[in-house]
Amino acid sequence: MKTLATIREQHPVMHYQKAEYELSGTTMRITFSYLIEPDLPFTHRLVFHDLPEGVTTIPAKLLQTAVNHLGLAELFNYWKLTASPVIHNHVVQLSDKQTQFWLELLKHGMGEYFYVNDIDFTQPDFVQLITDADIPETILPPLPAPQNPKVLVPLGGGKDSVVTLAAFLEQLPTQQLGTFLVNPTQAASDIANQSELHQIVVERTLDERLFALNKQGYLNGHIPISSVFAFSALLGCLLHGYTHIAISNERSSNEGNVQFQGHEINHQYSKSYAFETAFRAYQQDIYGQHAPSYFSYLRPFYELQIAECFAGLPAYHQVFRSCNRGQKTNSWCGECPKCLSAFLLLYPFISEDKLVGYFGKNLFEDASLYPLLLALLGRDQAKPFECVGTYEESIAALHLCVKQARSVHTQLPIVLERASQEILSQETNLDERAQAVLTAWNMEHHIPHGWENWLSLETNQS
Repeated sequence: MKTLATIREQHPVMHYQKAEYELSGTTMRITFSYLIEPDLPFTHRLVFHDLPEGVTTIPAKLLQTAVNHLGLAELFNYWKLTASPVIHNHVVQLSDKQTQFWLELLKHGMGEYFYVNDIDFTQPDFVQLITDADIPETILPPLPAPQNPKVLVPLGGGKDSVVTLAAFLEQLPTQQLGTFLVNPTQAASDIANQSELHQIVVERTLDERLFALNKQGYLNGHIPISSVFAFSALLGCLLHGYTHIAISNERSSNEGNVQFQGHEINHQYSKSYAFETAFRAYQQDIYGQHAPSYFSYLRPFYELQIAECFAGLPAYHQVFRSCNRGQKTNSWCGECPKCLSAFLLLYPFISEDKLVGYFGKNLFEDASLYPLLLALLGRDQAKPFECVGTYEESIAALHLCVKQARSVHTQLPIVLERASQEILSQETNLDERAQAVLTAWNMEHHIPHGWENWLSLETNQS
């Protein structure tokens, strides 16, 4: 493995060189060109399929601007190889405020990468983002005020986006709804097909050189991928005339994983309320007051509450998947923190025999998963770097799981038995704490006025 100091010295500057797009029939092809000095060029591609008629009448400046900013989000895929001290933007004019947005996204969104690679990102001028002074400022035509809402729902294949999708299907006509999928998994495609809504499908291709360099000892790690999806969905809205982007990021994503270099590291930063707020301000700064409204429909809820909602949507139980390891095989691996967290959260609300059928086994009977459970409960150095629940709701879920298991078993499954003795026996007021989680309502959200009433779970707003 190359040392950080050596890599940064050898590769002092990353250049964002070009952002180009081509409209051909019903397809939009996008190409981004990057160069890490002195000799590491990269080509990154996206394809938006099934464009509507009349797409060529959309102002070219509008589409080019959206493409340009999307390219800034995608560059983290390659910057992480070298953590170059300078990012040189040759493509899009940025104000000081917009430059600060990207530096904040780098600092917080790349937090897990810094932690895993033991990088002190707090050094003064650790990274500078500079923009060519001669890039002309783009004056965009104002977007028209929307007459009727047209809502785009990004789908990832898990339970959260299913709950959002189901809520909007109950409230809006299907012609005012659509789904958004980037390199969709089988689960995401199955959910979208089951909804019978319009689909925007994006094919996203990383430069193969990225993976070759990883094998040669260049750095690797998690990027703020949800920021890429946010900028991609925004372009999808402009192409298809959607007025809202209803993502499905919950309150739980606001909680970090570990402290490092005096900062909270949050694997889910680009799913957090902080990023959501910053992104909304960024796009309104560029596109004006009628920019598509980006908001998380599930922000008031914890993961445990969403699991309870999802339990009431049995039509989707067979097709949803959240396991990253099992994406290619459309399965649950049954061994990772994501699988265990999902099983833990759903067990109190879906019968054991059905849940075991979905996951392929009873995860509470696998003793090897006990250390993962401890990490989910805050008994380890760091919370797993996955999209999982908060420590408190995981304790609440465990308590509910034990109560549910005792109602159907004479002896608890081994994982629950051990957790009951070693963890829950040390906790107090578990019934009250579980109820507090299940009836919680987070007032920090950006749901359009009136739409929060569509949420299917009855809660006490507290």
